[in-house]
Amino acid sequence: MKRGEQEKGGHSAPGTGPASESDTSMKAAPNGSGSFPGAARLEDLENPARAEEALAHWDELEPGLLEAIAAHPQHGPRLAMLQRADRWLVGIHGSCPAAEELYDYGRGPGYGPLSSARRSEIEDHLVSCAECESHVETLATPPPVPLDSPAGDLARKRVPSPLRAVRPSPSPILEEPVRRPRFRSLPRLVPLAVAASLVLALGIWVAIFPSGAEDVGFPKAPLLRGNSGGPLFFPREQVLRPSAAVAALFPSLGSELVFELEPQADASAYSIDLARHSGDAFAVEEEVLARLAGGDSTIRATLALEPGAYTWTARVVVRGLTRDLGARDFVVAEDADLDGKLVNLRLLAEPDRSLEAVRILHERGYVADARAIARAMPQSTERDAYLGQVPGR
Repeated sequence: MKRGEQEKGGHSAPGTGPASESDTSMKAAPNGSGSFPGAARLEDLENPARAEEALAHWDELEPGLLEAIAAHPQHGPRLAMLQRADRWLVGIHGSCPAAEELYDYGRGPGYGPLSSARRSEIEDHLVSCAECESHVETLATPPPVPLDSPAGDLARKRVPSPLRAVRPSPSPILEEPVRRPRFRSLPRLVPLAVAASLVLALGIWVAIFPSGAEDVGFPKAPLLRGNSGGPLFFPREQVLRPSAAVAALFPSLGSELVFELEPQADASAYSIDLARHSGDAFAVEEEVLARLAGGDSTIRATLALEPGAYTWTARVVVRGLTRDLGARDFVVAEDADLDGKLVNLRLLAEPDRSLEAVRILHERGYVADARAIARAMPQSTERDAYLGQVPGR
C-alpha cells in the first residue's frame, strides 16, 4: 500500500470514522491460504502468540481468516483499530496541498513555477490550515549565509539567492521558472516521515498495552470520601440479577450473597437484617426478609433476590454489648447489555474468562458480583490482593 499518494477529501483519525469495504479485501495465495502462512488456521486464534503474529500481518491474510479475526471477541477490536489507523495514515494529507506545491508556494531555494490560479487556491487553504501555513513559513526562510571560504563560494554558486532567482515571467500563467536542485525532494519526505512515526508509535502502543484478559490483571478498588468506605463494605450500589445463560457460565453469580463488613476489635458476633423497600428517598423499609448472624465479619447467605431496592443493617457484639454499625443500600438490577458481554466470554478459556468477567463487572459498578467470581477462581497472589481491597476513605 502506497502511503505517499495524495487524495482529495477529509479523513478521520484512527479512533473514528466508518469502516471501509476495502479493509477486508486481502491478498490470497494460490493454494487458498493467506499470503501470511504463519496464521492460516482458525484454531491458531486461541494461541496468543499466533494471534499476535496474525494481527501484525493482517493485510496479508485471506478474507476468510480476516473475517474470523474480526468476529473474535478479543482480537476483533484490535483488528478494527489497526484498519482505522491504516485508512487514516493513507489519507492524512489528502485534503491539503502536496508538499511540492507548498514548497513552491513558499519560494524556498530552487522553487518551481505555480500558476496564478493554483497559488490563489493555496492561499485560500492556508487561511484555514495552520499546519500548512507553518510549513510555508519555514520553507520561505532562506538558508544562512555561508562563511567566506572557497567552500562557501562553491555553496553560493550551487544555491542561488531567492532575490536573484525571481525575475519577471513572460508568461501570464507560469511564474519564476527556476532550475530545481536535487535537495528539493527533501520536503516531500516530511509527510512520509510523519506517517512512519505514527505507525511506529501505534506499534509500540499495541506491544505495551495489548488487549486480552491475560494482560489486564485485576482492577483496583475505588477511593471513596467521607463515610462511604466502611464499616459496611459489600454489597453496595448494584448487584446483578444474571440471566440463565450467565448463571450457567458463572455459577457463583445469583446463587449466593456475601455480606462483607470491616472487622471490629474485640468483636464476638455480627448480625445483619436485610429488608426491601420501594427505592424512594422517603420510603419506609418493608418487613425484614432475612436475619443473618455469624462470628466472622464475612457472612454468606444463599439468597436469590428479585430486582429491586434493598437495605442491610449490621450490628456487632463487643464485650457483651451490642453496637450498631449502620446501614447500606443496594439495588438488584437486570442488565441485558452486560449479560451479552458476559455470555460472549464463553469462547475464552479459564482463568482468562473469569478474569475478564471480573474486569467487566467491576468497571460497570457490579463490584460485589466481580468479587464473587474472583472468590471462585484458583488462589493466587493477584486474586488475594484483589479480594483484600476494600473501598478506601
